[in-house]
Amino acid sequence: MPVYAATSESNGKTRNTIREELVAIGCWKLGDTGFRFGSSFVSADTKPDFTALAQLATQFPGARLSVFGHADPVGDDTFNKSLSGNRARSVYAILVRDVAAWESLYLSGGSQGWGQSCIDDMLAALGFSTVAEFQAQADLTADGVAGPMTRSKLFPAYMDYLCPRVWSKGEFLGGGLSSNGKGDYQGCGEFNPSLVFSQAEEQEFLSNSTERNAQNAVNRRVVIFLFRPGTTVGATRWPCPAATEGTAGCLKRFWSDGAARRAPQAVRRDYGETQDTFACRFYDRLASQSPCEGVEPKFIELVIPLETDLDGDPDVPDCVRLTEQSGAYSAELTVGSPDVVSDGENPLNYYYFHQVPPGLYNVEVKVKSHWRKVIIGLQVSLQGASFRGHNFEAETNGDKMGTPAYYPADQIEHTAAADLGCC
Repeated sequence: MPVYAATSESNGKTRNTIREELVAIGCWKLGDTGFRFGSSFVSADTKPDFTALAQLATQFPGARLSVFGHADPVGDDTFNKSLSGNRARSVYAILVRDVAAWESLYLSGGSQGWGQSCIDDMLAALGFSTVAEFQAQADLTADGVAGPMTRSKLFPAYMDYLCPRVWSKGEFLGGGLSSNGKGDYQGCGEFNPSLVFSQAEEQEFLSNSTERNAQNAVNRRVVIFLFRPGTTVGATRWPCPAATEGTAGCLKRFWSDGAARRAPQAVRRDYGETQDTFACRFYDRLASQSPCEGVEPKFIELVIPLETDLDGDPDVPDCVRLTEQSGAYSAELTVGSPDVVSDGENPLNYYYFHQVPPGLYNVEVKVKSHWRKVIIGLQVSLQGASFRGHNFEAETNGDKMGTPAYYPADQIEHTAAADLGCC
């Protein structure tokens, strides 16, 4: 059934202040190859992945980022929460060149891969055989010891090698305002597995840890979601606990059947197919349309009823454009097209837009050679379309449709405060 969208008067107000649903407009995933088993050090093999992230960012200029680390269900919840959080923090530090964060991980995370082996890996990636060789090139005392001064130059050199772009902390969802990264990066532990073995497989793998770990690779990942430009979430409203915090905050966000979702059942389950393996309802909602979590993109048929003669010129057919605010979708329809249908009883035209992905949209009408916005912030999801706090999930009466003349674009107020929804 098509989704109908329209405006509606509310308490006689002529301005529109929107609280937007938090919807990801893009995503990036760093898989298991980015880390050694049980390690939060980012390997040199990830260089192409970071290049791809930089390219993705050019498709969504100004998008805000948030980093989510995940671990497989081997080990306990506490360790995996720490490991996934450190992986997210490690990736975040590369993006913003936070050398102090890597120094902290190095000093406190020896059990998570931050030892001499990571020094050797960085040197090899940069083309050096020994610490002393790097020190000589970096104008340091060539004593062959990777001390604090050496690491202060080795870490950023390696970050530059991996990632061609530098983000500011202000380009993340939390704006870099929280000292513990709230909203910018977090670890989900083993609470949101992409793959859950069947009960029979779980029993079989008890005696075959090598095969278990190999098949669990899809669960060891870091996912970055990109959000609409200007979107911010304050630390006090962000539902995820900080990367350095324990599991209690995650457990509060579980679905009522969260434990069963991530536990083995009769058959093997893959999130991209069943979408019933994530225990955290907040992350589940963010990822429900994400190809990075294996979900096939879904679209809707969107029908927008608008008043006739929006351009004020009865001799020129109305031309309407629907544009996703991130630029991911744009389409134009002109009266006379088969996709524009007259109401017949009311002075309205129905504009049928096809294959519309979920997101936040503007609706514009062409007036002479200029485009004028008539709706700013139409929220489209698989559940329906909403505007100004009203839902339009099915056809409504004619008198509630259309864009009243007293809602000119220059009176519309738009805020980027995000509605976190069911979190």
